[in-house]
Amino acid sequence: EEDSDEEDWSAEDDRILIEIVLEKLRLSKAEWQDCARNLGRDRHAVDRRWKTLLLNGEIGLKSRPIR
Repeated sequence: EEDSDEEDWSAEDDRILIEIVLEKLRLSKAEWQDCARNLGRDRHAVDRRWKTLLLNGEIGLKSRPIR
């Protein structure tokens, strides 16, 4: 069954879609540790900052060019 692009999307639909996509992008503890090492911070500080940026709507995702 295909949805039409004209079908209305609710704010709740958008929230769920974003939540699902971000869940798929979730980093492992080792990956958080690698990010922290690159920033000279601990993993927990990086995790807290990431969550703050998400909650404040400061995270923008860019589309990749279609190959």
